[in-house]
Amino acid sequence: MIRGIRGATTVEENSAPAMREATQEMLRLMMERNHLKTEEIAGAIFSVTQDLNAIFPAAAARDLGGWDQAPMLDTLEMPVVGSLPRCIRVLL
Repeated sequence: MIRGIRGATTVEENSAPAMREATQEMLRLMMERNHLKTEEIAGAIFSVTQDLNAIFPAAAARDLGGWDQAPMLDTLEMPVVGSLPRCIRVLL
């Protein structure tokens, strides 16, 4: 039984195209490596670091086939000193 799968990626710049591409690539790899189908996803919680605000990662996910049926939430990470910049994280 899988209770949750966590993923993370970074982007080179705060732009909608960069964030969309990184989010979609991360989700595709997570689905492939864990042998998941979109209908098996109960929901997704995305977080971004404070230096990313060009697009909601959930919006990028909805552009992928089948992801329009899962509830998703976007949130902002705490600004911890020394943390990884321009990072998108997800918990499925």
